[in-house]
Amino acid sequence: MTSTGIRSETDVPRTSRPYDALPPAFESAEGEADYRSAYDAVIRAWPVPYEELDLASRFGRTHVVVSGPAGAPPLVLLHGYLASLTMWAPNIADLSAEHRVYALDVLGQPGKGVPARPLSTRE
Repeated sequence: MTSTGIRSETDVPRTSRPYDALPPAFESAEGEADYRSAYDAVIRAWPVPYEELDLASRFGRTHVVVSGPAGAPPLVLLHGYLASLTMWAPNIADLSAEHRVYALDVLGQPGKGVPARPLSTRE
């Protein structure tokens, strides 16, 4: 487990789960609640005006934070593994000055995106 309370890939042996399934992101409900609280605090402190969207697809619900001028060229931001869209907070003011920025939580990661089912194929 990492110092943030989020499990790493190596914390769960491959033999105890399906080949492509991700391990649970949190060790406990308390760890998840702490993470969600920190996530919400970053969003509340987002340094530019924003809109939050939840986009539904057959794969689940993708959480998106949209910033920047409505008519500006689009820029889509994807976060790193075991991260969330909140990692873009330090950069969003510069990136959204001349772009319509769509920062999203990748399904299957510890953000606010919710997969419809475990993601296990390229379907």
